[in-house]
Amino acid sequence: EIRQGRRVSLRPEQEALIERLRAVLEADDRIASAWLSGSTGKGTADEWSDIDVTAVLIDEDDRAACVAEYAGKQNPVCATLWLRHEYGRLVMAVTDQWERYDIHFMTGPEFRAVDPATVKPLVRATKPPSGKP
Repeated sequence: EIRQGRRVSLRPEQEALIERLRAVLEADDRIASAWLSGSTGKGTADEWSDIDVTAVLIDEDDRAACVAEYAGKQNPVCATLWLRHEYGRLVMAVTDQWERYDIHFMTGPEFRAVDPATVKPLVRATKPPSGKP
């Protein structure tokens, strides 16, 4: 991608983190689909961007367990230096390689209201959001 006259792309470490998130979320049978969101989903990410992911849950009742697991010291993504969760739905992390990621756990109805221009498919992402609740 070229922005303001210069080529901008993700670093190999960011790409590796995206692939790790893809593998972990694909193996999680509680996840209906997962989407790159934030600057990566909008196509504006650069070498300094964190990796934002929206994970759509099959069952809303799994949200608390997912947040607890992904925000726990034995989280399935990778070794972390910092983990935090907020609002009962958002997990934020800094990996031991200083890469940053967020996972926002949503229900299907919540995801339907997301602007489709702000997400890109990651896992089982066959039905994009409509942008309407």
